[in-house]
Amino acid sequence: IVGIGNYQGEEETDLGGRYVCPGFIDSHLHLESTLVTPAELVTVASRHGTTTFIVDPHESANVSGLKGIDYILNQTEDVDANVFVMMPSCVPATAIDDNGCTLTAQDMEPYLSKKRILGLGEVMDYISVVKGDEAMHRKLELFRDKVRDGHAPFLSDMDLQAYAMAGIATDHECSDFAYAMKERRNGMIVHIREGSAARNLKAIVNGIVENQMNGEGFCFCTDDKHIEDIEKEGHIDHNVRKAIGLGMNPIDAICMATINSAKCYGLTHLGAIAPGYQADLLVVDNLEKMTIQDVYYKGRKIDQDGEIIVKECPSELKNTVHVGGFSEADSDPAPVPFVLPFLYSLLVCSVNTEHFIFYNTSRCFYFHDFSYFCSDQCFTKRGLIGDFILKTAGLGRAHQFVFLFFIVFNVQNTYQASDIDFVQIDLIFINNLCIFQNLLNLLNTRLDIS
Repeated sequence: IVGIGNYQGEEETDLGGRYVCPGFIDSHLHLESTLVTPAELVTVASRHGTTTFIVDPHESANVSGLKGIDYILNQTEDVDANVFVMMPSCVPATAIDDNGCTLTAQDMEPYLSKKRILGLGEVMDYISVVKGDEAMHRKLELFRDKVRDGHAPFLSDMDLQAYAMAGIATDHECSDFAYAMKERRNGMIVHIREGSAARNLKAIVNGIVENQMNGEGFCFCTDDKHIEDIEKEGHIDHNVRKAIGLGMNPIDAICMATINSAKCYGLTHLGAIAPGYQADLLVVDNLEKMTIQDVYYKGRKIDQDGEIIVKECPSELKNTVHVGGFSEADSDPAPVPFVLPFLYSLLVCSVNTEHFIFYNTSRCFYFHDFSYFCSDQCFTKRGLIGDFILKTAGLGRAHQFVFLFFIVFNVQNTYQASDIDFVQIDLIFINNLCIFQNLLNLLNTRLDIS
């Protein structure tokens, strides 16, 4: 951008009184979770106004190590958008995971010089941070001059302060305004997440609006958003529209999608319309509806119908999942669907039993305190998953981080079997296939899994 005012150009475009705002920034996402290749996701999302992506290739790194990270960098090198990468911090996610490789600080060091590496990806293993694990703190020290992203749901006051004191600057796991403000008081930037699985925007933005705040210290992200949801409702533009619909000032909502994120990651050439800034621009006809008419990347209009070019995937990154040791007898007494560790799976369950309870457990990504998870303080009643954790798996407070799973239910209320035929479980991510098989066997005693 040369300047703002009266200029003459070789080519001029009359916008007819419409508005221009900076291109939107997704502050945190996993390209693997979109269910399409990186180039396809970036192209589709850019047509919705997102011109900058802060990517954490946690999943690809856990499967293929540095080759998985290189794949993300290579696939996004020539796309019409700014794609930056955070080095995955937790490979494996926990010490007991059975994944594809282990990444140490020494492995990461050569990537510090790459211009698109902005910092350290979400630090999920908060226990290693708080307890001063040497390997984890070597990674944090390695990225001391860059941004270190967080993953810190429902930490105690003292643990959160220790986590922030370790230099971790952001978190996208907030699901309510009170916890978001606790993180802000500890100096952290809050990424408000609105994706396919976790949708935290309403709860947090309502608090911002009710307290007459302007959104400073808050950004938007999708984290995990499937391609069909992006095509149906939008990307970061959906976050902006939803925030405005909840009563937020449109300018504040746009700032949370642009300049706030740019400042957070030190992207001094992005996020504003001012001399010297990169000409990533959106043309919108109405600030309240945020209907995007045109998108410009580096001053060039993006072709909304252009061909999406996808680079070939290296052969060594294919056929990476190998599951052995299964037989028909293993699934007794009920058949177990074919499942793969470290993959996101979609199950559709038909309720065929008595009064059944589902909980949205996205708030408990890490079950570091099982008694709290199953307590009346957390939920009004103990549900099936809580019973499974405490009784069937035999896990308790002494077994912190024994396993990781993340189940997000669309259904959050109590239903009679006659009231509902199908319950869609959006996301299952389990790192121990044996425990998963036991869980499915347990579910099969209560559900028909098809």
